[in-house]
Amino acid sequence: MSARPNMTQEVANFDEIAADFTARVERIGFAIVATVDARQHPRTRILQPVWEVDSAGPVGWLITSGSSYKVRQIQKNPFISVAYWDDKHEMVFVEARALIVDDPAQKKRVWDLFAAGNGTYGYDPHRFFRDGPTNLDYCCVQLVPTRIELAALADRAARRPLRVWRA
Repeated sequence: MSARPNMTQEVANFDEIAADFTARVERIGFAIVATVDARQHPRTRILQPVWEVDSAGPVGWLITSGSSYKVRQIQKNPFISVAYWDDKHEMVFVEARALIVDDPAQKKRVWDLFAAGNGTYGYDPHRFFRDGPTNLDYCCVQLVPTRIELAALADRAARRPLRVWRA
């Protein structure tokens, strides 16, 4: 019996997967985001994170209602999972620490990132917060990835390994 080949390739530098990561999350747009509730059960919802990528690696952003269940769950357990999938069976899985951002200047900057989105990547946040980023219920969440996995069915079929980056 032959040994099963290693189907995971660890990448040391995010730059090795940055282009594929960015292309996929921008093309797919919507992600399934999982938090953990008070009973330690996973809770999922569909959200549209916006990602910024620089030499230090990726940082994701969510905007939401400060009174939402997800914000309360993040405050109790900041570890979340973000999953993207498309009909080409290309996937991105992100494990991250979620941080609630209170700085008004940063909240405005993130608001502008979403508002500048191109339809599938970002959206007009005025739909949810009519009076803008000063709305008392507007909440900004920063996603700091600890692990990112890129996988594709075509790669698996060709016996190419999935790629994993760890912070």
